[in-house]
Amino acid sequence: DKNFWPAQGNIIRNNRIIRSGRADLALGGPSATGNCFEGNQFQTSAPAGLELIHGCGGLRLPLGYDPVALGGTLFVRAAHEEHNERPSYKTQPVPPPQPNMPDVATAAVHPAMHVFDGLHFDVTKAELPPETEAYLAAPPPISYEGPGAVSTLFSRWSYYFLFLLVLGWIVLALRDLVRREDMVTTSKLGWGAAVVALPGLGALAYHVAGRPKLSRLLRVGVIFGGLVLYLGMMLTALQAYGSR
Repeated sequence: DKNFWPAQGNIIRNNRIIRSGRADLALGGPSATGNCFEGNQFQTSAPAGLELIHGCGGLRLPLGYDPVALGGTLFVRAAHEEHNERPSYKTQPVPPPQPNMPDVATAAVHPAMHVFDGLHFDVTKAELPPETEAYLAAPPPISYEGPGAVSTLFSRWSYYFLFLLVLGWIVLALRDLVRREDMVTTSKLGWGAAVVALPGLGALAYHVAGRPKLSRLLRVGVIFGGLVLYLGMMLTALQAYGSR
């Protein structure tokens, strides 16, 4: 699909997921609003602490998704488009009449939305087959040869590292703005509004073009060094992600 559809309005609740490889629960990004996770029995998630930062009650952290999955998706999609060009549906011939779809030209359209609302299904009363517990307790029939400890650490915590890195940029930018005496108040307010209203981008723009009074070593270490470290983490995690 040439379009990109962010995940939106998904409620993942009261499931039991184990031994899924890299993560039992995952939210790839960039995600949209309305996704939440609650009451699931699992061992691993991506990003780590997914039910905490994207629970179905209370506040949810912005951009709480797994960036490694995004990178892997884009990589697979680019490779697929390069080697598997598919014909456009616009150039395909009109299909002949279908016996199981009579009056297709005049039939009313019924979107497949809220189709399960009338079932009134209570998941807490659902009975599992008697062999379920024995199957879940047994070792997996196929061993998962996942990434090493370092790659796993990077892939599960890369979101939080980026969050802390951007937070550091913002704190340094605001601290420098408050202490500057060579800038008029209106310029300070303008840069401050950009830093706060555009998290990450505003702070990065200030550190690059705002001529801050921070030492060059601090700027290079925290800003550019942090970006290089984050990209290195992402590449390591993506390498493990693609080798599954």
